[in-house]
Amino acid sequence: MNIEITCIRSTEAGLKQKIVVISHHAPSTKGTSSPSDEVSPWSSAFGTGLLQSKGRSCFDDVQFWIYGHTHHCTELTCGEVRLVSNQRGYVFPKMNHEESEVSMVFMSKMRKFWANGRQHHGIFNPEKIIDI
Repeated sequence: MNIEITCIRSTEAGLKQKIVVISHHAPSTKGTSSPSDEVSPWSSAFGTGLLQSKGRSCFDDVQFWIYGHTHHCTELTCGEVRLVSNQRGYVFPKMNHEESEVSMVFMSKMRKFWANGRQHHGIFNPEKIIDI
């Protein structure tokens, strides 16, 4: 990835382009997982330390990094990189009719919550759009 980003930036056209990285794992272990997972012994299973270097790196040229795997929705800035994760989370077995109705009521309430512009970290937003 280092070579690819450096190659993009080495051309005149590449200097004007926004660089977006999409990966399975988070590029940082700080702020990208559920708080309980961040302090656990297995926190490195959810993310990496790619953005936690002290010196200059090729990742300083990345504007957006979209990732998954943590089962935790969040949006934050790490250095100059905007980290975005909007994950549905775990998928459970098919529900019976009553459970399905409860789920629909819950999603309806959540849509109203999002419509008020009060989405908070950790909640999947099926209507999320990332402007690049």
